[in-house]
Amino acid sequence: MRHSPSSRGFTPLAAVAVAAVLGVVGSALWLFEHESSASSRADSTRESAQLILHAAQNYKSEGGEGCPTISKLLEVQQLATSARSDDAWGNRFRIQCGDDEIAVSSPGADGQFGSADDVRVPR
Repeated sequence: MRHSPSSRGFTPLAAVAVAAVLGVVGSALWLFEHESSASSRADSTRESAQLILHAAQNYKSEGGEGCPTISKLLEVQQLATSARSDDAWGNRFRIQCGDDEIAVSSPGADGQFGSADDVRVPR
């Protein structure tokens, strides 16, 4: 007795459809993991920047001259030596001082200041 292709299991068209669905599911899982990782890095960077911001604010409130650098904050022991001086992507933080505000920023994943993925505190 001879069987038709559909009676033996998947037809070629069904196999292609299953492969396509698996590809879409795999891509969605990768994207979710990638986005989750990027969000986690941004959160970690924001926490590190917040520690540097507090150290810079303390430096200024205790009479420190000018806008401090991370090196200066380490030198005067306002920032713990265990604190991160770079963001989660390996870029060095930048401290900026205005008339009445101090901000700490990171260029984010792309490594370029002034783009949408920059991390800045306070925001």
